[in-house]
Order: sequence, then structure tokens, then C-alpha cells
Amino acid sequence: MPLTNAQFDSIMDSYSQRRLANYRIQEARREEAYQKIPELAEIDNAISGASLTLARHKLRGTDDSIQDMAAYYRSIEENKERRLQLLREHGYPADYLDPVYTCKICHDTGFVDGKRCVCFKQESTDFLSRESNLSEVVKTENFRHFSTAYYSKTITDPVTGLSSYDLMRKNLGLVKQFVDSFGSDYQNLFLYGNTGLGKTFLSHCIAKELMDRHFFVVYFSAAEFFDMAGDRHFRRDSQADALYKRAVGADLVILDDVGTEVPNGFSVSALFTFLNRRAENRLATIISTNLTLEQFKDIYGERIFSRLMDSSKFLPFVGDDIRQQKRVIAAKKEGNYGNNTQ
Repeated sequence: MPLTNAQFDSIMDSYSQRRLANYRIQEARREEAYQKIPELAEIDNAISGASLTLARHKLRGTDDSIQDMAAYYRSIEENKERRLQLLREHGYPADYLDPVYTCKICHDTGFVDGKRCVCFKQESTDFLSRESNLSEVVKTENFRHFSTAYYSKTITDPVTGLSSYDLMRKNLGLVKQFVDSFGSDYQNLFLYGNTGLGKTFLSHCIAKELMDRHFFVVYFSAAEFFDMAGDRHFRRDSQADALYKRAVGADLVILDDVGTEVPNGFSVSALFTFLNRRAENRLATIISTNLTLEQFKDIYGERIFSRLMDSSKFLPFVGDDIRQQKRVIAAKKEGNYGNNTQ
């Protein structure tokens, strides 16, 4: 999804603030150097004066002699050399008084030859990450930190007959396909299984990959989503309405722990409306739930379940609670596993 006008303006505003901050750094350096080396101010004034004279002659088309023009150029170069010499003598780097740029490619404008600079792409990714509600968690919950070691080779899924380990390997393959074809192939994901099996973690991994590819991802826990929908509907809250509209148009929405909220007629209707609007625009949604498929269908009804069946890959999770496994491992490392600690 392209950046909205508001998002683009916000990013460009950050460039303006960056340029102002860097200008202040440059001015502070100049003031410091001038106080320490007064001759620098005279040299810079001489360079500015000669450069201005040359510019005026060029604009007016003045027929100056080659010798006169050469004298100005020579004066500028000599002063630059003296300036450099003074900076070195006083322990300053050669570029100490040069303009300060965070990005030396675009000089903090965001554009090079009318095209977005590589720094703009990174700025967009960072901005969308902040808006996604995921900017901190994906620093640790991403594919680099995902491990299949917590999935058992002996516990099996009664439906597929696959072990927890093999099932997760299969799920990872489907997730890779989802990520690699994202933006060209419309598809949703439905992650279901008991709590503590890595559904949320895997959702965060997907989000990190897609945000790095400059897609706009929005994350909600079920409670956050239904609170937002309720504030928008019943209180006519403008902030909730703006957030809802952003989410409806996001490239990917993650709805986590659906079913942990208290379901009622409004929540079922709100979820269907949201999913339906996104489906009409072929925008992907990931739903994770601790419910079984039968429980989900009973709670949210045939309409929502059918909508999901039409366009979703279903990823079951089975095995032992990973958080409990980590607690046991941590306790063993501390040497107090199995001991009574008061």
C-alpha cells in the first residue's frame, strides 16, 4: 500500500526537523571554531565575498578578463587551503565546518534526481513499524530468533498425524510462501491451537519480514481491536475512527488471540464487517486463536467462518507450552529446578 498523504507528510516533516538539527550542529561548530581560531572567520568571509563576486559576473555576463576571473578562483582556493591548515593545526577534522548531513546521498531531502533515496525507504519502514504497534517486539521476535527445538517429535496432531515438530516445519513452509508472494497473491492465515505454542511469535516474524519490505502492517490483540471498534461505534471517538480506517486499508492486519474477548452480537458483527471490507479489497489478515475450529465457528458464526474458509491457509499448532518449557530450562540453569524455594 502506498503511503497516505498524512504518512508522507509526517516523514517529510521528520526530514525538515533533521535538517534543522544538523544546521544547528554546524552553527555550533562554526561558533566554537571561530572563537578558538578568529582567522577562520576572516577566511570564510573572504571565500564568500569572492564566490559572490564570481556569481554576479556570471549572471550579468560581465566581460572580465581571464586573468581577473582566475584571480578570484585562485583567491578562493588559497583561502580554502589556509582554512584547512588552521583546522588541522588546532586538532579539528578537515570537514569540521562543512554542512552536516545524516544522509550524505540526498543531503537529508529524501530524494535524489527526483527519486526516493535509500534512506527514505528506511525512514518509511521505521515509520510504518512505529504505526504498526510492533516496533519494539519485532526486535526480538523475528525469524532469526525462531526455533523449532521447542516442538516435539513424539507429540502428534490427531488430524494430520504429523508430529508437533513436522507440523511446525510445514507451517513455516506455508508462512514462507505467504511472505514471498505477499502483494501479488491474496491470501489470509488462520493460526489455531492451545496457548503458548508460538502463534503470536510467528505472527510477529511475518510482520517483521513484511515491514522490512516496506509493507504497512497493523497489529491488534483481540481486546484492543474490539475496544477500538466499540469506541468508534458507540462513542463516535475520532481517534478510534482514524485508527480503524488506517487498519482497514493496511497491507496486513494481525488480529491476535481472537476469542479471548467476551464475544457478543456487536463483536461478531464488527469482526465480520472488518474482515469483509478487507476481503473486498484483497488485503490480507492473520487471525490467531486458542479456540478449535469448531469453537471458533460456534462463537463467530457461519458467515465469518465461510469468509475465512474461502481465502485462508489454516495452520494448526500442537505440542507443549513453550513458555513453560523456557521456565523449566531457566530454572535448571539456575540450579533450583525441583527444589522448594520459599
